[in-house]
Amino acid sequence: MRRVLRIVGNGIIALVLVLSAVWTNLAIAYQLPEAAGVRIGACLALDVIALAALLAVLLRRRMRWRAVLIYAVAYAIFLGWSISISASNDKNWAADVVHGITGTINGDRLSVRNLRNFGWRTEADFTQRWEQRTYDLSKLRSLDLFLVYWMGPSIAHTIMSFGFEDGRYLDFSIELRRTQDDQYSAIAGFF
Repeated sequence: MRRVLRIVGNGIIALVLVLSAVWTNLAIAYQLPEAAGVRIGACLALDVIALAALLAVLLRRRMRWRAVLIYAVAYAIFLGWSISISASNDKNWAADVVHGITGTINGDRLSVRNLRNFGWRTEADFTQRWEQRTYDLSKLRSLDLFLVYWMGPSIAHTIMSFGFEDGRYLDFSIELRRTQDDQYSAIAGFF
């Protein structure tokens, strides 16, 4: 029984090592704001430490806990860096997301600024219209949730739509805010 528990325990530790290393590699590759060589070097350094810890666990080396501890320290450094990344509105945003929407409520009146009401011809060809609108919240009549599936059945764009008595709708979605140089990537979006 003890041997079975040891095998299961080592298997769990190995799985945690592999999954955390994969996650860390992706985060470094997509979030480290350095040249490609620095990102690759950081990934390789982490991978060498993770591989040494994995081999020590799987081969039941005498120093396996020391190897796992060294990996845990490297992972803690990654977590510290990851937590230190702060959001910023001061970037060179793509034209279709250059303004963030803001709103104020005064009694039953909602005033919304920088509402995007573009004329879209193609994804890259559009007429910008940034508007300010006011809505009477006492005249809210419907709330709908839409899921627009765009990358298979697992990834959807969520849209909340608020309908008012006057026939107007206010729709909200949370989307990736790209800078002018960004290419869209579903994987990068998770980081």
